[in-house]
Amino acid sequence: MAVLAAATTLAATAGSAPGRTHNNCPSHAQISSLSRWHDGGRLRADVDGDGRPDTVTVRVARWADGRCAFYLAVSTARGFYSRALGPWTLQMGKFEVNAPMRRGEWPARYPNVEAIVDLGGRGNVVVLSVGEGASNLGLSFFGLSGGRLHLLKVGRALNVWPGGSVMDQESLACSRGGPLHDVGIGNIATRKHPLRWNFSSTTYRRQGSHFVAVAHRSLNGPHWKVYAAATQAGMRNQVLTGCSLVRSPSLRYAGP
Repeated sequence: MAVLAAATTLAATAGSAPGRTHNNCPSHAQISSLSRWHDGGRLRADVDGDGRPDTVTVRVARWADGRCAFYLAVSTARGFYSRALGPWTLQMGKFEVNAPMRRGEWPARYPNVEAIVDLGGRGNVVVLSVGEGASNLGLSFFGLSGGRLHLLKVGRALNVWPGGSVMDQESLACSRGGPLHDVGIGNIATRKHPLRWNFSSTTYRRQGSHFVAVAHRSLNGPHWKVYAAATQAGMRNQVLTGCSLVRSPSLRYAGP
């Protein structure tokens, strides 16, 4: 499981304190008028907990440097909330961080609003893609509370990476209202045990601005045995199906 560098920057037109901006970055006042990044998707479901559907998008400042070009945006009946998405949140190379967006196309399909899910707590959770590998998709979770968009850590991780290869697979299973299950299998063969595999499942419950681990299960054995255990635990070809209120067609298991 990969973890991106930790940091937070928040900008909102409702309920947020002013902060510094850099050269070639939009001011807080400009963020609400930024255009929608069409590759970032657009989903509608209740996020602030008032029972009314809200609109979740990604906004882009095409004239800004990559480090401050993207913003997660939630438009509600109560106001507009946004959170900057930079190298502390997104998987970015040095060129993308420092180069203005107008110099070329963003080379990835993320950030994309992948789903809005019900995992308990007040208001539902926004699932955003923040990185990608050869066969994995990096996902982070965001919730709205206290007038701010918070990144919800899963345990100590800023993101989780469902997907994998024939030797290592990870998926996310859930049900309405929670919990969230991080389920995976991996090959742990040794010379003494050439056919040994491992199954693991960690169960998380939403508590404030975190998902806290409340249970863990692990099993070693032949592939058929651990695969059966993973399937029973909810490992599927698509992630987060049990708790999704709305979802992007792109949100699927990235593995083989």
